[in-house]
Amino acid sequence: MLALDIMFWPFVLVDAIGGYYTYYSYEPTYCPAPTFDDTKPTVDPWGEPADVASNVKSEKSANKKIEQTVTPQPKKKISTRPIFVAVLESASGGVLKYNEAQFITNVLREEAVRALYSKLNVTIMTRENIIEMLPPDKSLEECEGSCIVETGKNISADYVSQARIGTFGKNLTISVELYRTSNNKLIASFNSKARDIDALEEDIRAKAADMFYEVIREETEK
Repeated sequence: MLALDIMFWPFVLVDAIGGYYTYYSYEPTYCPAPTFDDTKPTVDPWGEPADVASNVKSEKSANKKIEQTVTPQPKKKISTRPIFVAVLESASGGVLKYNEAQFITNVLREEAVRALYSKLNVTIMTRENIIEMLPPDKSLEECEGSCIVETGKNISADYVSQARIGTFGKNLTISVELYRTSNNKLIASFNSKARDIDALEEDIRAKAADMFYEVIREETEK
């Protein structure tokens, strides 16, 4: 019996040693942590490289902060006070007939209404208004030239305008001026020439509205 044990003992030992190595040969595989290459941009879910997407977001955020910090400029206010505008009778020195000169004056008043009524609390003084407010010793025919502003003050107008018609060669000429009576300031004017009174009317309608629009600029808060 002892002899048998001695005989099989090497095999048992080898088997045991073999089992030991067999048992430890199945150790779990070690998985190293993933590594990232910083030199290659990653891609965000929307298909843009992460660094590009990050830059875009940063720019948007910066722009938003700038918008929030910019103080909005207050809108300029237009005066709501009552404003009186007078268009005195056109002076032609006999170049035009009386009714033709009156027509030119009426066209200027019409253009003043078109330019100003929707923007200001304005009254365009009529011919009758002006006659009523003139001093007793003064007539409409005398209201021309250097006394335009003085006449405007006499009739309590804030702004006063007048056209002067003449000739240049074979053409009719017109010069229109607009004054602010409070400071005697010439705020706008225009000049034109035309072959006849019909063409002169067209020129007036093309240019007068822009001239009267200067009243709005004068009445806008600086």
